[in-house]
Amino acid sequence: MEGYHLLLVSMASVTAVAGTVALLIYRGLEESGKTFMTKMRLQTDKTYREFRALTYAHAIQALGLLILGTGMFMGFRETGILIGRTVTVIQGTVTITVMARWWRRF
Repeated sequence: MEGYHLLLVSMASVTAVAGTVALLIYRGLEESGKTFMTKMRLQTDKTYREFRALTYAHAIQALGLLILGTGMFMGFRETGILIGRTVTVIQGTVTITVMARWWRRF
């Protein structure tokens, strides 16, 4: 069972880093010194909306992993694992859906 927890923590770390990078890129696109027309084009672009959905999915994943870690630390191990698995499924579904759309487009 310890190997499972090590794997879970490793996945949580990778997901948190990926979510942070995605959020920084998203904010960088939003707050960059680009022209007004570029910002308008980005906001109406499908890719921009899908990237934003991915960013939110990673934020949900990070929140779920925070709840998972807190629950396991406080002794609510089964509840924490259930919440962690649920948000992992949500994040994975959104990611796979967006990636499939990008794959078909290109």
